[in-house]
Amino acid sequence: MKILILHNRYQQAGGEDSVVHQEYAMLKRAGHTVELLEINNDNITGIKEKITTALRVIYSRPSKHQVAIKISTFKPDIVHCHNIFPRLSASVYDACREHNVPVVQTLHNYRFVCPTAILMFQGKPCERSIHHSPFWALRYKVYQGSLLGTFILCCNIAVHRWRNTWNTRVDRFITLTEFSRQKFIEAGFPAKKLAVKPNFFAPNDALTPNIQGIDLPERFALYVGRLSDEKGIEPLIEAFSGIKFPLVVVGDGPLMETLQSANLPDTIRLVGRVPSAQIPAFLEASDFLVLPSLCYEGFPMTIAEAFACSTPVIASRLGSMAEIVTHQSTGLLCPPGDADSLREAVLTLAAAPATISEYGQNAFNIYQQQYTEAANYQRLMQIYQEAIDD
Repeated sequence: MKILILHNRYQQAGGEDSVVHQEYAMLKRAGHTVELLEINNDNITGIKEKITTALRVIYSRPSKHQVAIKISTFKPDIVHCHNIFPRLSASVYDACREHNVPVVQTLHNYRFVCPTAILMFQGKPCERSIHHSPFWALRYKVYQGSLLGTFILCCNIAVHRWRNTWNTRVDRFITLTEFSRQKFIEAGFPAKKLAVKPNFFAPNDALTPNIQGIDLPERFALYVGRLSDEKGIEPLIEAFSGIKFPLVVVGDGPLMETLQSANLPDTIRLVGRVPSAQIPAFLEASDFLVLPSLCYEGFPMTIAEAFACSTPVIASRLGSMAEIVTHQSTGLLCPPGDADSLREAVLTLAAAPATISEYGQNAFNIYQQQYTEAANYQRLMQIYQEAIDD
C-alpha cells in the first residue's frame, strides 16, 4: 500500500511528533511505500509571518496546492493526517477529495472542537465548546493569551461545523480511547467514522539500557511529563511533601523555575528533561509511575511505556487515564487534584512490594495484548481498509 502521512510538527517536539514517526517507521517495516510530508512552524517568528499563518488556519490554499502536487507525483492509496494546525489546515482534505484519495485523520487532542485543545479551563475540565459555540473562549484569550489567536481558533471550529467538514471530507477518524471517541460523538462527529486505536510502544536498539550520571534512590515513585498546571504538578508536589517516599520528576516546562526556587524536601528530585530513549530505564528502576493530570489527556505515551516495563501506574480517575489504568489491577486511580488521596495511594503501594509486582505483571499483560507494534499495525490496517472501502 502507498501511504502519504501529513503532519505539522510542533515547535517544541512532543508526544504527537513521536507517534507520527513511530507509525511511519512501523509502516515502512511492514513493507509499505510511505512518504511523510512534514512541515514545521520554525519560520513563524515575525509579525508578518504570524498574521499570514493566522489567516490561513481555517483554509490554506498554499498547503492545499502543496499536498495536491505531492498526491499527483506519489499517487497514494490513502492519506493519513495527524496535526494540521496551524499551517496545513482542513484544505488538505479537499486536495485529497479532488484526487479521489481517502483520508484518515488522527485526533490527538480536542482542537477540532475546543479552542483550548484539551477541554480544560481554569484548572478544570470544560466541555462548553462541545455543546455550545466556541466563542465563549474569546474573552479569556485561551490560546497563548492572544485575542487574535483565540478568535482564529474559534472561527476555525465554527466554520468547519457550518461547512460540515467532519461529516463530508474525512473518511475515518482515529481516536486514542473510547472516552475520546464519545466526546467527539457528543460534539457532532459521525459515530460510524470514529475508530479507536491507541498509541503503542515499540522497544528498540536505540533505547538507553541504563541511567548514567544520575544518582537515584533505591526505591522511588516517578513522574514523567511536562511541568505545567494541567498536569497536576501542584497536587503532586503537595502529596509527596508530607511523606518520606522519594519522588523523581523527569521533564521540563513552565513550572520548572518555580519548582527549582521552591523549598522542596530532599525526597523530591528534579531531574529535568532527559532523552526519550532513557525513559524506559527510569521506569524500570522506579516502583511505580504517577500521572496526576487535571485534564482529560489523549493517550499518555508514558503509560504504554510503563506497562511495557511492568511498572504500575497511579493516575487521576479522569478521562482517558481512567480507561487505560484499571484500578487495583494495573495501578490505582485517585480523584483529580486531591493531594490527600494521591498521598494515600502512594503510601498504599509503597508499603506493598508484592502488590507492585502483581500490578506490574498485569500491566505487562495488557501491554502485550493491546499496546505492541503488532497489535497496533493490525488495527491501523483495518482502519485504512475501511476508509478505502467507503
